[in-house]
Amino acid sequence: MKITKTIIEEVAKLAKLEVDDRVQVVYAKQLSGIFDYFEKLQEVDVSLLEATAQITGLENVMRDDVVRECSAEKRMDALNQGEVYNNQIKVPRIL
Repeated sequence: MKITKTIIEEVAKLAKLEVDDRVQVVYAKQLSGIFDYFEKLQEVDVSLLEATAQITGLENVMRDDVVRECSAEKRMDALNQGEVYNNQIKVPRIL
């Protein structure tokens, strides 16, 4: 697939990126090579291959959630580790 400088300009405009003319030519050449390789991959016969999501054989190992009561002593120890607000541990804002 031939990627032109015009296509690079359009994509850069949509992505709100400033790309100078020299770099546009380089990107067009590189992306053309990448898409040519994708076209070659489309020619590979994979009809006899089994579809897989992963090949390592790993499985998720999950344990059941178990609700356990927390002793008042452990709870107070946890609350005494930092600043408390409304009987909860206050932590720094992330967002």
